[in-house]
Amino acid sequence: MKKADKKQIQANTMPSPPAQEKNTLLYVLAICFFTALVYSGVLRLGWTNWDDDVYIFENPLVKNPDLFKIFTEPSASTYNPLVILSWALEWKWVGMEPFLYHFDNLLLHIACTLLVFFILRQSGLRLIWATLGALFFSLHPLKVESVAWVTERKDLLYAFFYLAAIWQYLLYLKKNKKLHLAFTFLLFILSLLSKIQAVTLAPVLILLDWFHGRKMDGKAIIEKIPFFIGALVIGWMGVQFLKSGNVISLEGPEHTLFERTVFGLFAYAQYLIKFLVPYITCTYYPKPQDPGAIHYLFAFVSLALMLGVAIRYRKTGIFSFAIAFFTAHVILLLQIVEAGSAFMADRFTYIAYAGPILFIFLALQRLTDNKPALKGPALAGICIGLVVFSTLTFNYVKSWENSDTIWTDVIDKYPRKVVIAYVNRGHYLRRNGEKDRAFSDFNTAISLKPEYALSYLNRGNIYFDRNESAKAERDYLYFIELKKKSPDFEKHRLDSDMGDIYGNLGAIYAKTGRYDSALTLLDLAIKINPKNPNHLGNRAQTYFQLNRYPESTRDFEAALQINPDNGDMWNAIGVNFLRQNLPGQAKSYFDKAIEKNPAQGVYYMNRSLVFLQLKDKAGAAKDIDEAKRLGIPASPQVMNMLNNLK
Repeated sequence: MKKADKKQIQANTMPSPPAQEKNTLLYVLAICFFTALVYSGVLRLGWTNWDDDVYIFENPLVKNPDLFKIFTEPSASTYNPLVILSWALEWKWVGMEPFLYHFDNLLLHIACTLLVFFILRQSGLRLIWATLGALFFSLHPLKVESVAWVTERKDLLYAFFYLAAIWQYLLYLKKNKKLHLAFTFLLFILSLLSKIQAVTLAPVLILLDWFHGRKMDGKAIIEKIPFFIGALVIGWMGVQFLKSGNVISLEGPEHTLFERTVFGLFAYAQYLIKFLVPYITCTYYPKPQDPGAIHYLFAFVSLALMLGVAIRYRKTGIFSFAIAFFTAHVILLLQIVEAGSAFMADRFTYIAYAGPILFIFLALQRLTDNKPALKGPALAGICIGLVVFSTLTFNYVKSWENSDTIWTDVIDKYPRKVVIAYVNRGHYLRRNGEKDRAFSDFNTAISLKPEYALSYLNRGNIYFDRNESAKAERDYLYFIELKKKSPDFEKHRLDSDMGDIYGNLGAIYAKTGRYDSALTLLDLAIKINPKNPNHLGNRAQTYFQLNRYPESTRDFEAALQINPDNGDMWNAIGVNFLRQNLPGQAKSYFDKAIEKNPAQGVYYMNRSLVFLQLKDKAGAAKDIDEAKRLGIPASPQVMNMLNNLK
């Protein structure tokens, strides 16, 4: 082939930005309007127990921000300081009120969509096709997870800076102004500080050079060096944080590296299929036990596609770019190296679909330019597709209302397949008073996967709530036994969730008279969670049973520092002083208990004993009458004391 012919083929893959068109602002406003309309339901969503607690409202870096720690320490074993900073600002303004968090997620998604629009324009699409392409990106049902889930602010913030960096780089290629390249690098760093996946921008810039026909000379290579250095530094830090939390693994507990590669390539094919046919959207896709024929088939198709594009990239032009762009953004998320528990995830495609969108809409633009009669049917088909996407997206947003709805959605789509769905739904139901439904979910989880420790912990909590101490003890001990099989048990045995287990077990031991064991466990629980009033109260009660009243009073006083409105604790301290024959001090605590909860008859009865010791017959009689009115009759012994008092 002659050199001129090669240049002609390359030219066919290098669309030029379109000429300036009128009414751009109207198209931009239309994109914003339809995106906001379809996603309006996110503004009514609440929190979920799918990492929102860990990352946000139980995260000390969010509730008590320290800039140095935010930028130097991992959060839940991941490094995304700008995301943590955004949540910290929201927390300062509104605390746990979820509206602002969801509103900001929606704004970020709209901003990302507009950046896709500008990128499509710079890549050669005219207004109508760039607008439809941007809406295809925005309204795609697989975007819901990133927008509706507050925790996935990570996707939105990193994507915003990432897409802005691509836009600036395209302007640099067009205008050759160093300022655009500087902005590209700055935005790249901001993207890296939002999510580790931004490391892919460095090779993607080379891909953009090829797509736009730039010669890969020394200048082009030198320009990329800072990007690769930044990717390596932040990437290395992110991997170290993930490894420190045992989040990533080359040797998974259930599947070999080869099996995970098959599953990863299968997921790659599913993401491509769902680009055009989003046949299912789900919070959690269950990983099959073993690869089957269907997994090997799709893995082979994925490999064939990648190899075919690699071999024939010169002849396939824009299609090769689309597949390469898509691959660059999902290759690190195929769970070949396990990172987290997800097998597939809709959010993994957030940026990746921009490449295929460019290919589809450039192809449609060229087709309709050559055959104008097809423009009407093509536009109608795209609009119908967007209506379908909008309907699916609008309805799927509703599934994210709370932890009950998202896990019910998973269970409905994959019944008896996802153990964590039953555990997380049960956890939410228990906290919201639906303990029978929660108990059923935990039993189902145990029947599906008997070795899953969290099921026993949560069922044990139900038994504990029901005062079925023997059953609660059995489940707690089995949970600990299962956790001990983990190689990192010693590292995590003092984690905050373990404190609740030790505390509840300690309370059970105290109820059954095993006071020494109870104190050992309660000491450990308080060491882990020194501000938990329940643990302090249970240890105080144990000391009381052992007649160690000063120590009991000390713990009750500490618990009152945390929860000063607890009338029972004021009353308990009063009883401690009464047992030590200190009626004056006891009375002040009974007075406070009655002030906190004047409807508790037992408080009046206890204070009547103080009046009896102080020889105040009128005061004692008045409190005995009030206690009786509230359903606490005086014992014959107390009445004899009252009658014998002069």
